[in-house]
Amino acid sequence: MKLYTADISPNCRRVEASIHHLGLSDEVEIDRVIFTSGRLQSDEFRALNPNGKVPVLVHKGRVLWESNAIMQYLADEAGDDEFFPRDHWQRADIVRWQFWEALHFNKAIGRICWETIAKPAFGAGLPDEKIIEEAVVDFRRFAGVLDKHLADKAYIMGDV
Repeated sequence: MKLYTADISPNCRRVEASIHHLGLSDEVEIDRVIFTSGRLQSDEFRALNPNGKVPVLVHKGRVLWESNAIMQYLADEAGDDEFFPRDHWQRADIVRWQFWEALHFNKAIGRICWETIAKPAFGAGLPDEKIIEEAVVDFRRFAGVLDKHLADKAYIMGDV
């Protein structure tokens, strides 16, 4: 297996954490991509992921992108039924939270981080205060959902 990844991407970090948790470190070749290298926009990389983003997993002649899909695949490949259980309801619940995180929570955090950290670092202009304010409102809203869900449990999926 080969994973194209980047150090500063939270989506890549979650996949790499999954690889370590599942004991697949010796089976996955890591190819670190530097965002500013232009490699993600190359024809070669776009053939793997037309979005020009990481993470990307290549395994058995197939290509898979999107961190949550990669994590699910890796759990199945490792045969780990605790990380991504076979029970349909438990799987659906995990997938629900993965979608929620990607579409709501991470989106809000991502907008804040882009405007306040990445945009200035990449010389992409000044932070847009209106975008930051809107993202903070969204972050607080979705953090409240998570706080309420965690009120009586240690982890999103329970206490184990």
